[in-house]
Amino acid sequence: MARAVLEITHEGARFIVKAGGPADGHMGREIRAHREWLQPWWSIGCAPRLVRADPEVNLLATRWLPGLLVHGAPAADDPDTFEQAGRLLGRFHRQSTQWDEEFEKRENATALQRLNTEHRIAPQAVAQLRDALASWPEPPAQLVPTHGDWQPRNWLVHDGVAEL
Repeated sequence: MARAVLEITHEGARFIVKAGGPADGHMGREIRAHREWLQPWWSIGCAPRLVRADPEVNLLATRWLPGLLVHGAPAADDPDTFEQAGRLLGRFHRQSTQWDEEFEKRENATALQRLNTEHRIAPQAVAQLRDALASWPEPPAQLVPTHGDWQPRNWLVHDGVAEL
């Protein structure tokens, strides 16, 4: 996956421009997230605000967000960073809820299908997993949006405030 990330300045304002290659399947999801899901964060200054996006050419431009990456920085050892990130994730989750009657059933079926593919799980463990999956309940599931790669390498901290 080829991707270029540039910081640019235009008329005194700073921006981040991301350009993905043709095989960059993540860019479409990132653009959709900016368009549909990040308002709870950018509205409080904790995520960059979308300026322009073109999914046809895998191009995304956002306002620049100040801060340092948490990963590898002192903030990575500060419990407050993780508490703030947790509150931000909760804010993200609360923006939408959807009930899915078949979600657990589909997930269990997917797990069973994956056990039929090549893997390195010991046969005895596979048998135990199959038994467990067969006995798991399949109640309706409450689904919320999720980040999908929620870890300090994707977080910023600026003046002690976590940003995403």
